[in-house]
Amino acid sequence: MTPLFLKDKSCAVIGLARTGTAVARFCLAKGAKVTVLELAPDAGMEAAVAALVDAGATVIVGSQAEELPDGIDLVIPSPGVRPAAPVLRSARVRGVEIMSELELAGRFTDRPLIVVTGTNGKTTTVTLIGEILAAAGMTPEVAGNIGRPLIDCIDGSARGPLVVEASSFQLEYTSEFSPRVAILLNITPDHLDWHQNLDAYRQAKMKIFAAQGPEDSAVVPIGLAPDLGALKATTVVIGGSKGVFIEDGWICQDLTGAGHKVVEVDKIQLPGAHNIENVMAATAAALVFDVAPERIAEVVRGFTGVEHRLEFVAEEGGIRFYNDSKATNPASSIKGLEAFDADIVWLAGGRNKGNDFTRLAQAAAARARSAVLFGEAASEIGAALAVSQVPFVSVATFEEAVEAGRRQARPGDVVLLSPACASFDMFTDYEERGRRFKSLVAQRVQSVG
Repeated sequence: MTPLFLKDKSCAVIGLARTGTAVARFCLAKGAKVTVLELAPDAGMEAAVAALVDAGATVIVGSQAEELPDGIDLVIPSPGVRPAAPVLRSARVRGVEIMSELELAGRFTDRPLIVVTGTNGKTTTVTLIGEILAAAGMTPEVAGNIGRPLIDCIDGSARGPLVVEASSFQLEYTSEFSPRVAILLNITPDHLDWHQNLDAYRQAKMKIFAAQGPEDSAVVPIGLAPDLGALKATTVVIGGSKGVFIEDGWICQDLTGAGHKVVEVDKIQLPGAHNIENVMAATAAALVFDVAPERIAEVVRGFTGVEHRLEFVAEEGGIRFYNDSKATNPASSIKGLEAFDADIVWLAGGRNKGNDFTRLAQAAAARARSAVLFGEAASEIGAALAVSQVPFVSVATFEEAVEAGRRQARPGDVVLLSPACASFDMFTDYEERGRRFKSLVAQRVQSVG
């Protein structure tokens, strides 16, 4: 990996959210001259701006942030900054290097990296890997798109593996980023408002393997393996007859000389077939790091998932409520709908990210008793549901959606919040949306005893 020296370099950090602020602090600590550009500041950024200015950064906010200042050597955009943004177009025209936070962090650490990408399942898989490695006596740190920026884990005395959730946004501007284990879970249409088309989205995901060498491992599902071509890394296939696979009701492996069987499939507590695949991917990563199969099995049997991902919330009169707020695209919501055998009253809506809802409506026709729609995309989802003959109602507020879902459900049903859309029309993020759902459910369940 090419050494990167930041001392006296002029760096432009685009975006003042969590990642941008962490990158700016890091670059300042390495002796760089830092300019932070934020086109749409909010009141919550005032403290961060003041702290960066006190540390020596120049902060430009508002419309002036669209212009890249002269003399910039390196541009580091936050994940949400689209490639078509004027400031990035200006950087490309000038020949200024554009580098993601992942690439920057990777240039400054020799800690082993386990990096997980894919349209769906990243957070669950990353969290499970972290728990398995910790149970095996290692000191992993979980970072990336899951919450804590990777750059915050670089300086310090910790030497354990870094388990990283990587989005397509973060991988877009990588060139030498080289994980010890790179995991691709799946690819389905998402973020097409950012990448413009599915091929560009796919290419960004594939960058996770680009700089790997023969000593590294590339973990891929059997359905995608033929599309990857020749990888330099050792390929571990999920779901085939080799690598990590299912045999006689067990997740099995042939990567090591340890036990062939790892864990019984029916002991996995996470709902849905997709979560079995996530467990298999986590198993592969742990085996590469020489974790004993019995230790993997112990953690898997006790793992109940992560917040906002098919999270059980409450039960009232035989009706179960599940929070799947992290399902921000149709493919993820399809997996949520398919995870339950019961009839579903489905809560969906929000801001569309350029996706088509036809396949989602078809999945709903097979699984949902009815749907309650909210947010900007309610009419788009409703049009698709009408074609598939799924009963639905549209409501004006999120509170109305939860109440309508509860009233429509019958004993034995599941009320599932699985929006298939981003949350930004009503909430700060999917986490706020999910916690609001849980709060509203708690109030209503409590109110009826």
